[in-house]
Amino acid sequence: MRLLDGLDETAVQKALIGRSHSSTRSEAVSKRVLLSILGSRIKSSIVSRLALAEKAAYTDLLDSAGVDRQLGGTGTFNYQLKQLEEDGIVAKTKGIYRLTPQGRSLASFLETFDRIWSQHVEEMKMKEMKMGEMDLFDYAEDFQETTGIRMGIGEGKRVPRKLDFLMSEDRVIGIALEEWTESFMKTSRAEVLELQPQEMGVAKAPNGKIVLSHPRLSYFITPFYFGAAQGYIASRYKDSHVYASLDKPMPLIVRAKPLGERYKGCAIIIAFYDPKAKREPLRVDKEQLARLDKPIPISKVEWVRVEEDVTREDLMQHIKRFEKINKLEVPRALYPWILEYCKECGSVNPY
Repeated sequence: MRLLDGLDETAVQKALIGRSHSSTRSEAVSKRVLLSILGSRIKSSIVSRLALAEKAAYTDLLDSAGVDRQLGGTGTFNYQLKQLEEDGIVAKTKGIYRLTPQGRSLASFLETFDRIWSQHVEEMKMKEMKMGEMDLFDYAEDFQETTGIRMGIGEGKRVPRKLDFLMSEDRVIGIALEEWTESFMKTSRAEVLELQPQEMGVAKAPNGKIVLSHPRLSYFITPFYFGAAQGYIASRYKDSHVYASLDKPMPLIVRAKPLGERYKGCAIIIAFYDPKAKREPLRVDKEQLARLDKPIPISKVEWVRVEEDVTREDLMQHIKRFEKINKLEVPRALYPWILEYCKECGSVNPY
């Protein structure tokens, strides 16, 4: 439905109301009805058939929808046909079905939608063909543009030496060449498990974060990055396979094809989340703040300790970056004041 949401609202309204001056506002089709038809093969088939033939009998519509009467498909067909009548898209007179004025406007829009969608599919095919000619930086740029995850790339960061992978700015997820993931799994000498999404469960880590778990793994996975990686690979290559190590925690690998099957393209690596690992706070002092030209990128850091030499004035320049820290430690002198700004922090503790 993302394609529908991206269409110009005025164009959609014209298509649904009709292009003739005689069309009235009462002929408009609600978005609910439109989405229900776009999401139903049977409804779309009925509207398309009546737009082509102008009128049709029940059996004609049933056959054109490809319903197998022997398998009991008529019940679903009858229900959806009745819905089209109730929504004012189809009218029945003496056993013959026709499109209403609303239905004709909708059929016109569906024709436009099909044309745009076909164009979109062709563009995606062209992009898939190009994917085979892309280098690691191209993959990283495409991944960043598609998912919104900031990768460790920027203007002038292309380097002549060959790289096997590029990590995100927060060092959690990375883009790798397919051949590297293949060799990485082999050289790690670890027992490898292919994860099935339906086997994944939701757990709560000791720090309160929601994570993904698997009954055969001793470590956790961050849901956002897992979903972004699997969705990206599946959208680009039409399939995805996720691999983890049973012997020891190591990055998850998301590939387009099973291990052992080569393909030209990229794969994703995701760092595991280990709640048992010893953690230290990110320590921020006055000198660090003074050296920064831009607000410090610490909003995704779990634990931050503000050192005693930092003043209110120092913090105010970067206060936005401290508002959602999970665990924030501040000098006792700053404690009452900073509570005004950091109400969304998991905890704010004085020391």
